[in-house]
Order: sequence, then C-alpha cells, then structure tokens
Amino acid sequence: MSDLNKEFADRFKVYKDQSEKLMAEIDSMRSYLDERAAEMAAAPKPTEAEMQKEQQRLKEEQRQQRKEKREKKRREKHRPELALGIINSGYRQTAKKQHPDLGGTAEGMHELQEVKELLIAGIDDSLASSFRRKRR
Repeated sequence: MSDLNKEFADRFKVYKDQSEKLMAEIDSMRSYLDERAAEMAAAPKPTEAEMQKEQQRLKEEQRQQRKEKREKKRREKHRPELALGIINSGYRQTAKKQHPDLGGTAEGMHELQEVKELLIAGIDDSLASSFRRKRR
C-alpha cells in the first residue's frame, strides 16, 4: 500500500472511531431523555384549583415586591443625608454668585447663610450638628 493510501486509511479509522463514540453519546442522551419524558408523563398533573392558587400566590408575591420597591424608593427619597448634600450643593452654587469677592453683596451672602442654616435646622438635629462640626 502506498503511503498516501495508508495515511488515508489511518485518518478514516480515526474518524470512524470518533463517529462511533458520538453515536454512543447520542444514544445515551436519547435514553436519558426518554426516561425523563416517562417520569414527567407519570407525574400527577395539577388541578385547575391548584393552578389558580399558584397564580394568586405569584401575583401576591409580585405585588409585595412592587410594594417593597416603592417603600425603598420612598425611604431613599427622605434620607436626611441626601437632603444635606442637596442643600450644600445649592449653597455652593449660589455662594459663587453672592460672594462679595465675586461680584455679590455682603448682605446677599448673609441672607444665603441664614437660609442654609434654616434648611439644615429643618433636617434632623443630630445630622445638622455633625455637619456643623465637620465644617469648622
């Protein structure tokens, strides 16, 4: 046999062995799927009442999740730390316009300072005092 024919025969044998292994795997998968299908067919089917009860349970669970999400947003909306950040940000932006060194008036700056302190006083006293301590 020539070298070319021998090489072809060797490759053919390898491919044949691989295809036999693949066919064995496919047969194994088919038998597994057939067993699972038989198990599922033998399993008891839920009644209409059980299905409705499950649907109601799922709807109630979704309703509860939406309620919790709304409550979380509401709590985040009323966080004093966020309010302090907003107050400080607004104060800094306005102070750039009202500061006497930047073209504003001393009276405008004092008024801005009073407004800031009133807003901070409207928030939790403990947070306001910690804010004042940090600023000193």
